[in-house]
Amino acid sequence: MGSMNLSSRGFTPAPLRIECAPGVWADVAAGPATTVVEDYLEAEFEDLIRSGWPSAPAGPPFGTHSAEAPRPPLASAADSPPAAPEVPEGLLAQLDQLEAVTERITSADLSGLPGSLAAEVSQRVRRATDQLAAQRLVLIGQIEAEGSWRADTMHSFSSWLASRERLSKALAQRTVGAARALREHLPATAAAACAGEITAEHVSIMVKATGTETLREKLAGPVASDTAAGPVCTGEQMLLGNA
Repeated sequence: MGSMNLSSRGFTPAPLRIECAPGVWADVAAGPATTVVEDYLEAEFEDLIRSGWPSAPAGPPFGTHSAEAPRPPLASAADSPPAAPEVPEGLLAQLDQLEAVTERITSADLSGLPGSLAAEVSQRVRRATDQLAAQRLVLIGQIEAEGSWRADTMHSFSSWLASRERLSKALAQRTVGAARALREHLPATAAAACAGEITAEHVSIMVKATGTETLREKLAGPVASDTAAGPVCTGEQMLLGNA
C-alpha cells in the first residue's frame, strides 16, 4: 500500500462521498480537520500497520457482536460527571475460584496430551490470559487516576506498582505507560481486549501508536473505513476493524 499526502503537493482533495445507508449519501470534507484517507496513508501510520499486525483471533470479528447497537462515542472525563462506582457482585469470590482453577490446571501434568488437544488448550489459555492482562491494565489505569496510592508516599505511581506487585522498575514503567494509553487514548482497544476480540499483541501495537501527538490525533480523528466499524469511524476503530 503506497503512502501519499495530496495536501503536501498543493492539491486540495474533493469531499469524499460516502453511502452511510442504502440510498443515503453524505459528503465528508477532507483536510486537517477530518483527517480522512490522505492522513491515514501517512508514513508513520502505514509503518504501524505493516509492523506485524496480527491476524484475527478465534471468535467473531471486532464489532460483529454488537451490530444491532450503536457504538458509544469516545467520551472524556469532562463530558459528564463520574458515575458512582459499581462493584461486580461476588468479585472477590470469583477471583478465589479463578485462582483455584488456575492452580488445578498449572499443577496437572499435561505433557502427554495429544497434539490437537494441546493446541486447543494452548489457544484457550492464551485467550484467557490476554483478556485478564487487558483487564489488569484497565485496573492499573483506574488505580493511578483514583490516587489513593499516594498515601504510601511513593514518589511515582510506577514506583508504587513496582513495590506492590514485585516488579522491576522498567517493567512497572512499561505497564503504567500501557495502562495510561488505554485509559486516555484507547477506550475501544481496552474494551475489545477485555472482550477477547483482539490479542495482547494487538494491544501492544495500539499502545505504541500513542507515542506521538500526530499518531494520537490520527487514532482519535475520523477516517473512511470499509470495516465493521462503519463507513466513517475513528482511526482506532478502523484498525480494530481489521483485527
